[in-house]
Amino acid sequence: MRIVALWLVGLLFGPVVSWAGQDPPMLSTAYRVRMDLTVRGNFGLAGGTEMKQVSAGSGVLVSPDGYLITNAHVINPDRAFWKLMQTIYPSCIGKDKPPDGFDAPLLRRVDSIVVRYRIESLDRTVWHIEYEILFDVWYSEDARCPPDVVFRGYEKREPAHALRSARMISFNEEYDLALLKLDIDYSYPYARIASAPVVPQQRCASDCQEVYALGAFQDGRDGITILESRGRVLDSVRFSAPLPANSIKLAMPSAPGFSGAGVFAKDDHELVGIMWGYTVNERASGGNEFLSYMIPARIVEKFFKECKFLDLQFSSPRSFSQSP
Repeated sequence: MRIVALWLVGLLFGPVVSWAGQDPPMLSTAYRVRMDLTVRGNFGLAGGTEMKQVSAGSGVLVSPDGYLITNAHVINPDRAFWKLMQTIYPSCIGKDKPPDGFDAPLLRRVDSIVVRYRIESLDRTVWHIEYEILFDVWYSEDARCPPDVVFRGYEKREPAHALRSARMISFNEEYDLALLKLDIDYSYPYARIASAPVVPQQRCASDCQEVYALGAFQDGRDGITILESRGRVLDSVRFSAPLPANSIKLAMPSAPGFSGAGVFAKDDHELVGIMWGYTVNERASGGNEFLSYMIPARIVEKFFKECKFLDLQFSSPRSFSQSP
């Protein structure tokens, strides 16, 4: 396990805080979350009957009995499937018919869609989930573009060689939140969700609240590299779909894999939000800029409580819920 700090410089982001050489207090609540989507069938591709799409991010444990929150876009197989289709049909996605002169491999048949999740803690404990996706397919008469594949359910399977299992409880695209349940045999360190809203920088005087995020950096190495990013809360913003409707902008650097990371208050280390972000083209510099946001604690708490209540009412595996 390695810990790396992302330091903020400049007056815009405020002074750098210090833990006096110690690890961040909530370090053990950070997890790495990975989704692997495998689609098998006859794709008309030379030598290939299988395609894969990988999505990775972070998560934070929010209860001692194993409930973990991350971003919905990290673990939503529907999004991953359409990203996969765009690699074969980049000019057809979102179109009702093939464009003039379109000539691409024909996706003749989808045989199976399997999604696997891997959740890993800092002590390298690993949890696995595996589902076979139940789907319906409608083909157009031309059928040169991707068929219309609609997910209609999930059938849980026992992954091979899995020592610890987990369950997908729910995900919500409007909030961009997802809840998983880890099979644990003792109480793990967890984050307390803040009851009071964090004060944005524009609304405070000189002593603005500082926050930090703990994200699992996806560097392809064994184990987990935890990045600690520090900054301040700016102001509330509203987005239209597919971005999270209610968010708070952060003055905080980020890195690949920070989606779903917990954002904590520096003073009491309570969870004040779940991090997400997106990349925009910076015309002045010719490069890309990553904008950081968080879903506030009040929405995280509402989502968690309602989904946990529903989970306790149903002990058997069931289809994912699109709303809490």
